[in-house]
Amino acid sequence: MFSVEEDKKVLENKKPKKDSKLKNKKIIILGIVLLVIIIIGYIGYIYYQNNYVYLKEDKGKDIVYTIYQRKNNSKSYTEVPKINIKSSKIKKINSDIYKTMGKFLGKDTNTSFYSYEINGDILSLVLEMIDYSDPDVPKFSFKTYNIDLEKVEEVSDKELLKIYGINKKYAENKIENKFKYFYKDELKKGYLDKNECDYDCFLEYRNIDSYSSDLEYYVSDSKLYAYKAFDVVSLYHEENYFKEKDFLFFIAK
Repeated sequence: MFSVEEDKKVLENKKPKKDSKLKNKKIIILGIVLLVIIIIGYIGYIYYQNNYVYLKEDKGKDIVYTIYQRKNNSKSYTEVPKINIKSSKIKKINSDIYKTMGKFLGKDTNTSFYSYEINGDILSLVLEMIDYSDPDVPKFSFKTYNIDLEKVEEVSDKELLKIYGINKKYAENKIENKFKYFYKDELKKGYLDKNECDYDCFLEYRNIDSYSSDLEYYVSDSKLYAYKAFDVVSLYHEENYFKEKDFLFFIAK
């Protein structure tokens, strides 16, 4: 026979250990909360790094944004970009951007716009400008800026070519080959007759004195390109042949 005291002990031992289970639940919940905090923190860190928030002068804007915009008329407009990086070096670049595009500001005959890309640590920005002072003979011009976001400084053309393992002569050959392609394609499509306009004649209409001059390098989709301005209008109506994309020349990958 059990005593009353022994019966109590037996009953207590049979009771579920609620305190132990409750403690385990708290630990699991705490673990889940900590895991969520870590994941959110990691996502925030990745966003902070990938969007270069730590470099930005204005955290609420893109790394490149439009600081001035004006619609000149139904066919032309002006937009000026600003590189949103807090740095004395970048401040000088922004001043140069405004100076470069300054002559286009407020002129109804001109159009200017920009685009940019980030590939790795390289930010590439291109300014595209078209002067319609003579509506029949538009003048195209380009200016690019390549910035190392890790060092927060502009990358020179020489350094950019070195990154892709090429030299200036290699780039020049790429430009030459593309112009020769344009010439042959125009002959094929009937814009030109080689008996009336040979390759030298074609280059003269393009206002090309050198393949290597006035190249503006730009990194897109991890490949190296170069913008080169040239004239498109001629007696042979070549302005109908050339497209905006033809000013961008593939150089290397």
